Amino acid sequence: MQLLASIKKYYFVTGCILICLGFPLFEVSPFFLSVGTVLCTLALVVDGKFTQNLKKLTSPPTLLFIILWLWLLASGLYSDDTANWWNISSRKLTLLLLPIGMASVTPLSKKQVWGIFLFFSCVISFFAVGSAIHYFNNFEAINASLIESKSVPVWPIGKGISHIYFGVLSSFAIICSVFFVLKEKTPVLFAKDRWVFGGLALLNFIIIHLLSARTGLVALYGGLGILVLHIVWQNRKRKAVWLLLIALPLIPVVAYFAVPSFQNKIINSVRDVQINRDGGDINHRSFSMRLEAWKTGTNIIKQHPIIGVGAGDLSNEMAAEYDRRNSVLWEENRVMPHNQFIENAVQMGVVYSLFLLFVIVFPIIRYKKTSPLLWAAAAMFVFAMCFESILERQIGVTLFPFVYFLGGFLPKE
Repeated sequence: MQLLASIKKYYFVTGCILICLGFPLFEVSPFFLSVGTVLCTLALVVDGKFTQNLKKLTSPPTLLFIILWLWLLASGLYSDDTANWWNISSRKLTLLLLPIGMASVTPLSKKQVWGIFLFFSCVISFFAVGSAIHYFNNFEAINASLIESKSVPVWPIGKGISHIYFGVLSSFAIICSVFFVLKEKTPVLFAKDRWVFGGLALLNFIIIHLLSARTGLVALYGGLGILVLHIVWQNRKRKAVWLLLIALPLIPVVAYFAVPSFQNKIINSVRDVQINRDGGDINHRSFSMRLEAWKTGTNIIKQHPIIGVGAGDLSNEMAAEYDRRNSVLWEENRVMPHNQFIENAVQMGVVYSLFLLFVIVFPIIRYKKTSPLLWAAAAMFVFAMCFESILERQIGVTLFPFVYFLGGFLPKE
């Protein structure tokens, strides 16, 4: 049995490592994310305790994820575009598979968990440095493009990586590194591990402002703010809480004057809001197009508030609603909602969106001694999902349960 348990743990940790590699390499090949997810799921059967592991699937966090996916599957009963519905359901199958594997695996040690998180942070840092080098090599051109709603390219190989998703990945790399520095006073992995995590946090914190992905920055400040305030409050340092409340908002102000790419992105965002307010041409204006998509999605929700239009019919219904509203957007600019809660409410009703929010914050509601890391991750996902449909691509669908469950393996104090 010890041999079988070792094989199980080997499969699971290897799967986690492949998933970490797969996040930034997804646009080049989905191989790493897919194989990593399968290896993690094997934890259900590889130790020979299949019946016992099935009972673990009824634990509240795992059951919530299972319901999340089955609810999506059920929307096919009233989706007209069944081909698209099945495409979405199969793409989000990770919401079912990864929690099953995470619930079944023998609990990992603190060293194993932090080894995986360190590897994750190193992988993200590697691609972040490559992106920063590319930015400085094309400094003038990229800064000028940011005024026109363009983005800083992330690691210019293959098809590249979505700057939005990479921003969220960088946010978690920073958050988990800061958490380690603040909470682990004695070595866990090696003698200078706090210095390594601290260096990675600082490096990624600087580069995420160079890349200036708005969704990533919102997720970062939301999650990091909750993390730091939570830890300081736990330690009863109330004066430090007030100092942090003052200091955190000052960091973006400093970045505005110190980082040209960040400044140009803010200028672009302000212009987008002004153009949208004044009724100007919002075509090719990133944030204005997003606002228009939110309005369009909200109109559909008002018409189908209970069960939505079906997961497969989102594109068709959005296109029809744009036409009904006589949207000023050209057809190629008529984007999907770019808000996870609005998108899910259109697909499966308001109750499903509220259920998703409940799944995200469940550890905070249910468990009194929830790790501050999960508090921060919950805030990160909520903020990110308000500005991007994070769960509509395999990166986000994998990152959500990966962070949620692996963060839960951290030993409670």
